[in-house]
Amino acid sequence: DQAMSIGADAILGCDFKGPGFQIARAVATRGYYLKAMWLTVAPAYEDFADTLGPKATEHALTAVQWHPASTFADLFFGTAREYSERYDRAYGVTPSYVSAGASAAAYSLTYAIQDAFKGCTLPEQDVDADSLLFDAGLLECKESGGDKGIGYERVMRSLARQQINTFFGEVALNSYRRNVALTPITAQIQSGVLQATLPIDVANKA
Repeated sequence: DQAMSIGADAILGCDFKGPGFQIARAVATRGYYLKAMWLTVAPAYEDFADTLGPKATEHALTAVQWHPASTFADLFFGTAREYSERYDRAYGVTPSYVSAGASAAAYSLTYAIQDAFKGCTLPEQDVDADSLLFDAGLLECKESGGDKGIGYERVMRSLARQQINTFFGEVALNSYRRNVALTPITAQIQSGVLQATLPIDVANKA
């Protein structure tokens, strides 16, 4: 009501699902025209448009960590869409950004392990993962740039210098092991469907 009383052109809301639904419903019920409505959470829910209808939700904007129709891709999972389709066939649901992020993290770690041990020779006897990571002197490696240490240290160094593209987006970790390369996607409800609209180079809809 306060936003409408001052003739606001846009609403930018840091919301949860419930409040976000209430805001969109209130604006539509009052017949108030907004040039833009950006809510951080509610429009990303699958039932947002279906529950509230086009009058309340069409062109609403939000930010998402990942979108299954974005153009991100990698050599293992393929495109975001291909990953989403295979996930749906396996589990009967569309993958959330949490599921997709977990898969991308596994891909990143696999890539780091491969990089960490390339050029290394393992002893002929069976070696378990703990020994590979933590037993000193187990590996014989062709060192580059003084890169020495136990397996765990090699993997951590590999992660620190990693910069790869995945179906989830770019991965590059800082000293706190946080992915600082990932760019959140701006998404918009278009014809009742949440579409990836920005950045342009990974969007599926303008």
